[in-house]
Amino acid sequence: MPYDRKPCPFCGSRRTQDSASHYGFVSIYFVVCRDCHADGPAKDTRSEAIQAWNTRVYSHDGDGHA
Repeated sequence: MPYDRKPCPFCGSRRTQDSASHYGFVSIYFVVCRDCHADGPAKDTRSEAIQAWNTRVYSHDGDGHA
């Protein structure tokens, strides 16, 4: 299923959601963990944001955010 999100790579939570921010006529989509607030890369579509969350290589930058 294209909208299945993997658990958060930082805390393991399955409480993730896809979100959007709108700036005038431009929208960006990303996935965020509802527990530790890690967020995935911003993309042009919901499905691209979920795919990026599910397939990116994670590295911890010291503050708990992706």
